[in-house]
Amino acid sequence: MAFAQLPSYPPFDTRSDGIAVRWTKWVSRLKNNLFVAYDITNEARKKALLLTYAGPDLNDIVEALPDSELQAIGDESPFNKLVSALNQHFNPKFARTCELTQKHAQQVEKEFTTVNKLGLAKQRPKHHQNHEKPLTHKNCRNCGRKWPHEGGQKNCPAYNKTCNSCGKANHFASVCKSKTTQPRQVKTKPKQKLNFRKHVHTIQDESASEDDYVFMSAISRKDMPVFEIEISGRHTEILADSGASVNILPEQVYNALPTQPALEPCMNRIFPFSSSQPLEVVGKLQAKVQYKDTSRIVSFVVVKTTEITIIGWNTCQALGLLKAVNKLQKEDITDEFSDVFSGLGKLQDHKVKLHIDETIQPVAQKYRRIPFHIRKQLDKYHDKEEEMGVIEKATGPTPWVSPLVIVPKPKNPDEIRVCVDMRAPNTAIRRERHSTPTLNELSTTLADAKYFSKLDLNQGYHQLELNEESRYITTFATHRGLYRYKRLNFGINSAAEIFQEVIRQTLNGLSGVINVSDDILVYGKSKEVHSQNLRKVLERLRSKNLTLNKRNVNLWNPQ
Repeated sequence: MAFAQLPSYPPFDTRSDGIAVRWTKWVSRLKNNLFVAYDITNEARKKALLLTYAGPDLNDIVEALPDSELQAIGDESPFNKLVSALNQHFNPKFARTCELTQKHAQQVEKEFTTVNKLGLAKQRPKHHQNHEKPLTHKNCRNCGRKWPHEGGQKNCPAYNKTCNSCGKANHFASVCKSKTTQPRQVKTKPKQKLNFRKHVHTIQDESASEDDYVFMSAISRKDMPVFEIEISGRHTEILADSGASVNILPEQVYNALPTQPALEPCMNRIFPFSSSQPLEVVGKLQAKVQYKDTSRIVSFVVVKTTEITIIGWNTCQALGLLKAVNKLQKEDITDEFSDVFSGLGKLQDHKVKLHIDETIQPVAQKYRRIPFHIRKQLDKYHDKEEEMGVIEKATGPTPWVSPLVIVPKPKNPDEIRVCVDMRAPNTAIRRERHSTPTLNELSTTLADAKYFSKLDLNQGYHQLELNEESRYITTFATHRGLYRYKRLNFGINSAAEIFQEVIRQTLNGLSGVINVSDDILVYGKSKEVHSQNLRKVLERLRSKNLTLNKRNVNLWNPQ
């Protein structure tokens, strides 16, 4: 993730009603608006970011879950495992249903709906029959959406909401049967536009289950670059905000356009940085935008409360407003610190000690046969790992032996991903508890920064050496015999916490640097301060014999 573009995202509220539905929505928005938008593919990083954004209440829930529910097995994604465990926690019935095949699930839903229709028809009091239409479709009479609601009536979007028409509770104006209250009118606007605006506003206020969280930058607007572009034939001053995932058009700018594109309803809620109050959304539109010789059809969200048009990262890139990396500076710094940007390092003067409960009975699991057609690939993999000092031949007594889990890489079937099934050893490894920076802490730390660099440790875990007494519990069986890890390996239940704390201690005392998992963020208020901080970080990494992944560095990002 490019931490230079670290966005704001509301934490998950664990105390309100309808938690199962809101949790599903929250995770879905996080995936789309953060992981997809910022090209985050590392599963361990996804998990760390989810915990960072979720807030302290959800972190308390995670810490209370059994380790067996959180530990990824083999090639299983740590992020998906965490989401699955929380799905089960918030809505066990829903989590079990998700395990059904699609065909089975559809059949269950069909039968469930039929039974409920029949049941309601029998139980409905007679005095309702003359006043309500027969139930011929699956629409809720309180919100107008699909019925029945998952989790019961309390999960209805209209539950505890006030109708904008009659002022009564537990239903929306769109399905209100009262005709006594007239819609609000604004004399300065045409009636047709009035009704549309009111409709959009109603969606924003009432549809709590349809919240769509989007990001806006943490940086003060006065520090953002200002450009003049043409929107629908009108020259307009805009802010280029690389931390925003949407384009924002003030209503007064929209009204001043010579050709006004048609407004459409918008379900998004736009949150400024560090604010829990969304902007008032009017609608969304498509407009032609031109900057110099480049033109694009761009989506805008029209709002009432901003004073200047904001162009987000994707549109900035498409129009050529911002450059992501200064290539000359990147080449200069990577050449100067070429040793830091190559090979696999090993942290000096530190060895990781695993806290092993010796009262737990060791388990030596049977060797799992490895298919002949992938043994050559496994041999090549083990030779490379042994040459780099990551694994070694196991000698002496081996009370703990774990099997390998081998799968082809999805994007490259000719390569394999090798993991050790550490479920049994993890029962004897006591976890360490170290804090990870929260979103609020990161936001406060980075509030005044304007320049950023993101550094990625190369195979981060494998740069931490295990002490001799801890290695025996990592022993695994292959067709070539028994091996064990010399470095910290994926699958150990406390690996993430250990790694976070060790890297934090390694960077301790340096200004303008913070780490989250295997990402190191360097920042500064000015280009000169940032460059000084970056150089000191690289010198510290060199002195500690830690190395970076050159392909994933992102240097001198002005924000």
